Amino acid sequence: MPAYSIQFHPANPKSMGGIATHTVEAWAPEHADTTWARAHPTERNTYAGSSADPGTRPISSMSWHHKTGEIKGVYTEPAHQRQGVASALYQRGQEIAGETRGVPKPRHSAFRTDSGEGWSKAVGGRRPARNMA
Repeated sequence: MPAYSIQFHPANPKSMGGIATHTVEAWAPEHADTTWARAHPTERNTYAGSSADPGTRPISSMSWHHKTGEIKGVYTEPAHQRQGVASALYQRGQEIAGETRGVPKPRHSAFRTDSGEGWSKAVGGRRPARNMA
């Protein structure tokens, strides 16, 4: 059993100020059931650094576009890199898309950093030609 809990935050592009990306996050077990961890990342961003911010952050996160499925960002805390956490998020995103009507499967972007290039090779799937712009 992994030493983290995965949370899914669906996109809500049709609501006022809506968010166009689905996000999955890995949280340390001691923080996973908190209101902070369950809040949508954009809700937390509003209060980040304020007295309402408990100072905890996800171990890893991945966001993908609600229509195209293009991965918009992947981040893993340095202490948890190379342990399969981001790969587990990718797999969970694939599962969520398969189980949830209207949620596309995450797919690799042409815009990848060097570490993103290595990660995309490791998790597999179709990889468009890398755009270095």
